[in-house]
Amino acid sequence: MENELARVRGEIERYEGRLRYLRERSAVSTLAITVHESIPVIANHPGSNPITEATKQAWRNFVALLATVIAQTRHSIPLGAIATAAVLLGRLGWIGAE
Repeated sequence: MENELARVRGEIERYEGRLRYLRERSAVSTLAITVHESIPVIANHPGSNPITEATKQAWRNFVALLATVIAQTRHSIPLGAIATAAVLLGRLGWIGAE
């Protein structure tokens, strides 16, 4: 009986020693936490504003469309100007008035 009691006391002392050790270690321990902001799903670049980027891209698309229209109608614009001038002069009576 005494041997069993001594064994149990030894275990209790061992557990108390381990508990003291863990308390001392946790008192001086540090916790490092890293926090980062998640990337928006709709933006290509972190930190950029998707509405601003969409507006810029819409402006670039408009300018490209305008340049394409001008390039495709480079012959039609002078011909249209000549035809308009002829119609206006005809209405004023300068052309074809006899």
